[in-house]
Amino acid sequence: MKSSAPLIFAFLAITLSANAQYRTPKTPDSDWVAKPVVHGYPKEYAKEPAIVLNQHEKVEYKYEGKSTSVYHTFHRLIKILDERGIAMYNTMSIPFYTAARIDEIKARTISIDGKVHEIPMHMFKQSQDEYGAPCIKFAMEGVEKNAEVEVYLKTLTPFNCFGSAYFQYSIPMLDLQFEMAYPKNFIVEQKGYNGFESMKDTLILGRRHMKVHMTDVPGIKPETFSYLYPHEMRTEWRISYWANDYGNEKRLFTWDEYAKQFYNEVFNIPDGRTPMQYFLTPNGQDFYRGDTERKAVNRFLTSIGVNGSETELEKIIKIERGIKNNITLYPVLEDHSGRLDTIVSRKSASTFGYLKLFAACFAQTDVKCEFGVTTDRRWHLFNSSFENWRVLSDYLLYFPNQKNFLDPTDIFMRYPLVPGSAQGNAGVFCKMSTPSESRPRVADVRAIPENSPFDNYENLTANVTFNGAMNPKLDLKYALGGLDAVSMRAKFNLHRNQDLQRSTVENYVAGVIKPTDLLDFSIANESPDSFVNRKPLIVNAHVQASGMVEKAGGRYLVKIGELMGPHSELYDPKERKLPVDINHPYSKKLVINVTLPAGYRVLNLKSLKTQLEYFDGANRKVPTCGFIANCRQHGNKLTITVSEEYARVHYHLSEYTNFRKVMNAGADFSKLSLVLGR
Repeated sequence: MKSSAPLIFAFLAITLSANAQYRTPKTPDSDWVAKPVVHGYPKEYAKEPAIVLNQHEKVEYKYEGKSTSVYHTFHRLIKILDERGIAMYNTMSIPFYTAARIDEIKARTISIDGKVHEIPMHMFKQSQDEYGAPCIKFAMEGVEKNAEVEVYLKTLTPFNCFGSAYFQYSIPMLDLQFEMAYPKNFIVEQKGYNGFESMKDTLILGRRHMKVHMTDVPGIKPETFSYLYPHEMRTEWRISYWANDYGNEKRLFTWDEYAKQFYNEVFNIPDGRTPMQYFLTPNGQDFYRGDTERKAVNRFLTSIGVNGSETELEKIIKIERGIKNNITLYPVLEDHSGRLDTIVSRKSASTFGYLKLFAACFAQTDVKCEFGVTTDRRWHLFNSSFENWRVLSDYLLYFPNQKNFLDPTDIFMRYPLVPGSAQGNAGVFCKMSTPSESRPRVADVRAIPENSPFDNYENLTANVTFNGAMNPKLDLKYALGGLDAVSMRAKFNLHRNQDLQRSTVENYVAGVIKPTDLLDFSIANESPDSFVNRKPLIVNAHVQASGMVEKAGGRYLVKIGELMGPHSELYDPKERKLPVDINHPYSKKLVINVTLPAGYRVLNLKSLKTQLEYFDGANRKVPTCGFIANCRQHGNKLTITVSEEYARVHYHLSEYTNFRKVMNAGADFSKLSLVLGR
């Protein structure tokens, strides 16, 4: 669902995101003193690896000739306090947008004795960060305890209408200044998040200015089961009006305007025609830029078995399967101007082309569908009250008659699955016209629901027997459904070679330490199309799991908990600062049948029983999170059952204690061994 490049309009291709693209802005050259001195710091920060002594950022919009440029200056001074700080800042990385022009870049280390180590220009290298985003990297010299690291960057980028800047790091900041300056006819709205102040502009000598000064900005550190970026202190801004001598014009860049432009982009409306004229002739027939594209779409629909007699749901399923199975998606591709006849003939399309083909097929077959876009909640939550087009990145289709969504650009996902990065979020959707019904193109801000935990599942039935040497043999049947099956299905479809599929199974199933432990395996329902009729992905495996047993005197320890697979735990004693966010709601069920060796019994049956369930006031049937383990024994047959559920993608900080107990109960079980004795 994630697009590799924004779909909407050329002027939005440039952004001010100080977080994802480059960490720009702030401060005049005079702040870079010729003879720097080493500073002290408050002793309450002595246990930190480093602290930001001060950071100045500035964003300036300026008219230059017939265009508007955006200048960013960024100046940061860091105090190194211990070996951890040295490791953090021996090498520096500054996120950087490749379309920017670097006007000035400087970096230096000031040693405790006052010696200055300037970084020469040839040491600044353009590279990529851990996420593949462009950045400038350079090694620092003389980084030692109590030294200071100073960085200055000034860039010029083309004009843009939206921006954001982030102000929190893993270390605290003593002093922060941020300011903006822009022409008086720009009416800019600014919003602060997570403790950043909202600013008001002041008119000074014909230009508007915003400025904020903050002290003692706390550090923020990642925590298990949290998404850091949505909780970082930041500001966002948007140009909302162009003022003139008669007052302000109408508000710009609303969700309605976004929906209209998105609609026009997807359907590629020719100049001089309205969308209604484009799709609806006087005879009620739709057409594209001539018969060539329309005929190409009709031929494609016929080739994938759509004849018009199907129900709307059947059309949705056939069209999605036909496009994803027959048209190769390239995130970056010469788009042939999005011509549908070229896409169909070449059987390849970019993200934009994929969306156009979906739109044409649904319009042609009279499927009611609304195209929409949302944010990836791992990085940014959708805010309906502050229209920031910059952060929109992930596409969804909504079918009002079916009340379900479709992800158009994940080729291994099928209707009605919604990626976890969208669940629990919201998005802006635009109405779509069809041959039988024209509808206004008005934005609809729509909540994107979360799946039931039982829609996404990993279930296991395991039969455990022992040979004469007390080596266990495992007969395993895994059933994976919903989002929990997507990545495994992708691996099996990408690696159709038997050896590669075997390697995938070896790395997935329990009990395999070396390749020969996997005796044989089989898979079923591996096609992504199995999602449609809710068939689970089945993985069967027979494993000789000698590594699951240890001898302890006259007893045997059978690592039965390993059948759960890897399990996260939350035993960190530090106070929790962030709420909990997980990828998607999910459940896990295990049924483990153990045939005990003759003459042996289980000495720790009580340890196999646990029950933890927590409910909220709205739903007393399905726990918000829960873990239950139980067992029963008949003769030499022991049956262990385990169920684990997490019903929401987000848990408030007040719910963390309960979430932690459930997560740790699962982690404890995964480490559990049966104690067998006579």
